[in-house]
Order: sequence, then structure tokens, then C-alpha cells
Amino acid sequence: MGESPKRIAFFRKIMEEAPVTEMSPDLVDNGNAENLNNNIYTFSKKGEYYLTYVADSAQTMELNLPGTADYNLQVIDTWNMKTVTEENVGSGPFKYKTKMPYTALRLISK
Repeated sequence: MGESPKRIAFFRKIMEEAPVTEMSPDLVDNGNAENLNNNIYTFSKKGEYYLTYVADSAQTMELNLPGTADYNLQVIDTWNMKTVTEENVGSGPFKYKTKMPYTALRLISK
């Protein structure tokens, strides 16, 4: 109903661009086992491709990006079906606090 088919198609395209057969889910507890119910979901091919999703705003996503290469970061507003930010970030500890609900982060090693 409504915009749902468009939103599903938008996120499906993102998933089709990912190396999904080589990816696995990651536990994102931000260093605290009490955070396991934080509704942050990460699917990755370690060191190459990360896709993280959170439904709430003001959630902090933390990842350790291995290697020495930079990563291309895309902040995706899945509700409005657009990429709102694209920039390069370095490897190592990475932290991002969501500014809007229904946010996906895609990080691809360069």
C-alpha cells in the first residue's frame, strides 16, 4: 500500500549491489551487552563492505573498519529513498550518530 512498494524496491536495489553471498550479520552492541536490543543491524564482508541499518534517530553506530584503505561512506535515508551524505572516512574506529530514523550506512573499502 502507499509508498511501500517503492521503498522496498529502493532497498532491494541497495541489497542487489552488495556482495550478499559473501556477507554475514554482525553483532553491534557498541561494547555493552545490554545494547543487544538496540535495533542496529549490520551485514558485512569484513574489510570490504558494510551495510548498517537502524530505524531510530539519535542511535550511535560504531564499527571497527580494518585495514589501511579509506572507505566511501554513504548515509542513506531509506524512508525518503535517497542518499543524503557521501564522504570518505579512514579505517579504524568509526562512529556515527543518526540524525533521522530509517537510516542505512553503506561503507565500501576503496
